[in-house]
Amino acid sequence: MMREIAASAVGRPTAWHLVLGLLRRPAVREAVAGYCFLLPGLIPMVVFVLLPIVGGFLMSLLRWNLLQPWTFVGLENYQTLVADSEFWNALRVSASFMVGVVPIGMVIALILAMALNSGRRGIVVYRTVYFMPVVTATVAVAMLWRWLYAGDLGLINTLLRLVGIQGPDWLGDAAWALPAVMIMSIWKAPPPRSTAPDGGLSSGT
Repeated sequence: MMREIAASAVGRPTAWHLVLGLLRRPAVREAVAGYCFLLPGLIPMVVFVLLPIVGGFLMSLLRWNLLQPWTFVGLENYQTLVADSEFWNALRVSASFMVGVVPIGMVIALILAMALNSGRRGIVVYRTVYFMPVVTATVAVAMLWRWLYAGDLGLINTLLRLVGIQGPDWLGDAAWALPAVMIMSIWKAPPPRSTAPDGGLSSGT
């Protein structure tokens, strides 16, 4: 009886043998190779993007100041957030920024992509100048636009005074701060967004 059990155990495939059998299939090997190529980009995304999102959501269910023991409060923090007027103001500002920047930026990107494929002379120089906002450091861009928006010494208000218009305090006035940031974002956004239509127009010509 024991010999029969031992013989059947020897002839029965184990889980390891099943895994090896699957890995011998060409389709499985191609899939495993593909996932191995994805790991260098997938691991940082999981560690630095997915896990912080999950951790932030779990912490939002707690009352915890990092100094005292935490207390589970469920959705109480979200109820406090919805009742706060500052939250709705921030949501309104974010929605206004999105509605004002994204459509205008896409239209400008499409127009500039068409200009890049117009076939005119000096297009290489034009492409170099066009992508300057992308390769320029964000700190340098911020300092440039801060100088442009400066009150009495800024270039924009100086040009407006030449035509008899008193320019506003772009960054100091709450009514003009959001439009000022939107203009800067629209200036910086079209180059990367025009890459896809530029490639499509180039392949079609």
